[in-house]
Amino acid sequence: APAASDDHKGGGGAGGIPLGLDQVTVVDEPAVAQRVVANILAMDRAATLHAVDTEVADIDVKAVGPVGNGRVTCFTIYSGPETRYLGG
Repeated sequence: APAASDDHKGGGGAGGIPLGLDQVTVVDEPAVAQRVVANILAMDRAATLHAVDTEVADIDVKAVGPVGNGRVTCFTIYSGPETRYLGG
């Protein structure tokens, strides 16, 4: 299976990929991450807004905040419905 894809197969809903996940790009290799970052940096900065979320582990959120603490387990970025991070 590819490490990343903008073109997941399957339909939304029962028996297929859950709604919306057919448009998710999964990146789990450094070389693919570098391609995605290059594509993001090439976007029109004045016309593109990005929403970013991270999930962290190994942290006591009651004692410290997530910035600079813990270990990032997931990084999610959304740049609009037309964005294809791998150019597809």
